[in-house]
Amino acid sequence: MAEAEVEIDASRGSLLVKGDQAFVAETLEKYKFIFENTPKAVAKPVDASVNAASPAAKPAGDNGLGSFSNVFDIEGDAVAILVAPPGNNITAQARALILLFLYARYKMNLEPTSADLIKEQCKAHACFDPKNFAGHLKSQKSLVTVTGANSSMTARLTVPGRKAAEELANKLQGAE
Repeated sequence: MAEAEVEIDASRGSLLVKGDQAFVAETLEKYKFIFENTPKAVAKPVDASVNAASPAAKPAGDNGLGSFSNVFDIEGDAVAILVAPPGNNITAQARALILLFLYARYKMNLEPTSADLIKEQCKAHACFDPKNFAGHLKSQKSLVTVTGANSSMTARLTVPGRKAAEELANKLQGAE
């Protein structure tokens, strides 16, 4: 069979796939949501009703994320994670992405964060596993506090979670 190659970068809406044409076509179909959802998912404005009980966001430039310019891009209340989440599998990548996203939201004073917003980030970075998503959140008990269920599920970082997320962001900021 003829070899084919497709490159897709999640931060730009793309992913690299090499192999026979059937494999590439199947994989492309599987991840086409990246093309359809990345601009909205990566930098989607936050629904104000999700955080109605949260304190007002800090003024622009006062969110403490400026030192992580290689990791986060902030536009209003929208958070874009600019790096691929580290990890050898989807579970590890999802857990790292969850920490990073919740850390940015914490620094922006936008807690708690709805599970739907976290799902969007995971989808945008191709590490969303619908069968295990809630488990990814709940398995990080010492790092993430989860409340509610199903559509009302929210998450926030614990104090150790903030420290772990900041260490991860620092590590990724220094990686070139």
